[in-house]
Amino acid sequence: MSVSDLGAFARNEFGGCDLGDVRLDRRLVSLVEKLAVEPGRSIPKAMGVWSQAKAAYRFFANDDVTHDKVLGPHYAATAGRVSELGSVLVAQDTCFLSYTHHPKTAGLGPIGWRGQNALRGILFHSSLAIAPGTHRVLGLLDQQVIVREGHQAKGERSRDIRQRDRESEKWSQGVRNTVGRLSPASGSPIFVFDREGDIFEAIEQIQDLGARFVIRANYNRLVESADGERAYLLDSVKQAPVVARTRVTIPAGGGRKERTADVVLRAGRYAIQPPSDRGRRGSAREVHLLWIVEESPPQRVEGLQWYLLTSEPANTPEQAIAIKGHYCARWKIEEWHKGLKTGCKIEERQLEDWDRLEVLLAIFSVISWRLLALRDAARAAEPCPPDTLTEEDRTILRKVQPSLTENADAREYLRAVARLGGFLARKSDGNPGWITLWQGYARLCDMRVGFRAANKI
Repeated sequence: MSVSDLGAFARNEFGGCDLGDVRLDRRLVSLVEKLAVEPGRSIPKAMGVWSQAKAAYRFFANDDVTHDKVLGPHYAATAGRVSELGSVLVAQDTCFLSYTHHPKTAGLGPIGWRGQNALRGILFHSSLAIAPGTHRVLGLLDQQVIVREGHQAKGERSRDIRQRDRESEKWSQGVRNTVGRLSPASGSPIFVFDREGDIFEAIEQIQDLGARFVIRANYNRLVESADGERAYLLDSVKQAPVVARTRVTIPAGGGRKERTADVVLRAGRYAIQPPSDRGRRGSAREVHLLWIVEESPPQRVEGLQWYLLTSEPANTPEQAIAIKGHYCARWKIEEWHKGLKTGCKIEERQLEDWDRLEVLLAIFSVISWRLLALRDAARAAEPCPPDTLTEEDRTILRKVQPSLTENADAREYLRAVARLGGFLARKSDGNPGWITLWQGYARLCDMRVGFRAANKI
């Protein structure tokens, strides 16, 4: 299945959807194929004619079309890709979508404040499958949409509020859903969480299901001590032996430039106690803790420091460096979020009710995965595989850009695609981003139609 064959992509990821009406099933595949050509377009522009746009809006408004039904076939396709590898990293993270600027959209909830102004929108918590080692994205295995209720409804008692499902349950729920969708051939998934996921119940859930984890520690938990003295996790690991020394590439973001940090890795094994807010009830859990610290950061730069809770042994340099690599894969899900917001412009969509936007979120979540897969392929200096661009696409690109050769690698071919979208490919330009790649790809799709017509295909 080729990135550039949108029909095959739509059928593979959504073709097994059962919406209770074969006409709705066909409409879904057709919608995906049109929206994926240039994800940033509005629905009317993507559909091309008003009759097709009206049909799309009717599709989103249909009560039989739901977020979970639409994503079901993609979950299955992702699980199939994972089973071919035999191992997988699963990065979980939460993203906020703000629709405060669309006051007429119903079904939203509070998501925070900007100054004195309340923000309205939703949260969604996703589980993204990533190949170990290469960090190639394989697709989604779970997505939960969370609409927060108001702080306290009229007449609602504090006791009622305490009985609501806790938002933090999303981590454990994501674990259960993911494990349930994977086949035994996939091995034990390794869940990768940031500090928000440092939840004792989530660790219990992962271990009880026979899965594995790498979680950035947020709490200085109480640990069992051989001498009976009270000891705490993050303090204890500082006395642990050095296991390895290596480098970490810190990506650009938050106003910082990409840089490389020289780090020291210390590791130990500990039995963490259940938290005090549940009265320490339950058994201690055996974990390893890897402390990754930059001892000599550049001047006026905050040094890197990670405490990584993990199920994985960290006794050798190879083991410790592998754990570090697993955690670095978590950045992929942040880049996928960026694809949804920047490439697919999910926060700019205007539909009357969140239930309709939720279906659009499901579709664009899968399209964003393909965006990320294409962008990563554009950065790989290796032979261009057929699942990135077809031979037909490469022939077209060689005709419009004669400097390309048949032996050009994936990076050269996909930079050529980006050039169709306005990327200048100067030495100072770095790698192409989401927008230029997909604008170029949209032009390539148009060229393919003309190429086939000229060759009577």
